[in-house]
This record gives sequence, structure tokens and C-alpha cells, in this order.
Amino acid sequence: MKETQSDELLVQYLEDDADAAKMAALYMQQFGIILDVSESIEKAKAAFDPNRYAAVITDLNLPDGKGTEFAEYVHSMQAGFPVLFLSGSYSDETLIQLEKFDPVACLLKRGDPEHYQKNQPTYPQA
Repeated sequence: MKETQSDELLVQYLEDDADAAKMAALYMQQFGIILDVSESIEKAKAAFDPNRYAAVITDLNLPDGKGTEFAEYVHSMQAGFPVLFLSGSYSDETLIQLEKFDPVACLLKRGDPEHYQKNQPTYPQA
């Protein structure tokens, strides 16, 4: 189990892009959020523990499936567990499909590393 300081939150992050995961980890660290990254749905399912994580963040489009598969698994293990979706883009149809998960947020990825390294908070485009 990854140890965190008492004022930090541990969040599971399903992301297949190592650079995106690194940028997100740098950004979230500013706010006391530590990301525990899994790069596949299978690994994320094996690592998921509702008593360990405060929430999960999942990319939507993964080489081994859709992030919604992981969200379904998370909710089957603990109904109502906080899920955030992260994607490069969202269609209206996708957002409607995500409503059934009652997501905390649907965040939009940015490819600019400087965006994640700034000390000023930014707000997601959702």
C-alpha cells in the first residue's frame, strides 16, 4: 500500500499514456492529491480498493477497452464511489452515456506540460 501524509488524498488513475499520467501527477500533487497510476483496465481492477482510494480517475479511450468498463467495475464493488472521467474530447452522446455513472466530473485533457506545472489552479473544461 502506498503511504501518504495525513493531508494527502490517494486517487487511482487509469491512464495508458505515460506522459499524460506524469503531467497529471505533477499537477495534482500541488493540491495534495497523489495519483496511483494503472496503465490498463486489468491492472486497475486488480489494484482497486475502495478503502485505499478517495476516488478514481479514468481515461475514456484505452487500448484494452473503455474507461466506462472500469467505472462499472468500481461501482459494482462500491456503489456511488467517486469517479472522474478524463478524455481528449467529449461528444454530446458520450456525455449522455456517462450520466449513468453520476460522475464527479468529466475533465478535458490538455497536451501542454506547462499547463500542469503552473502553481495557479485552473478549472476543467467540461
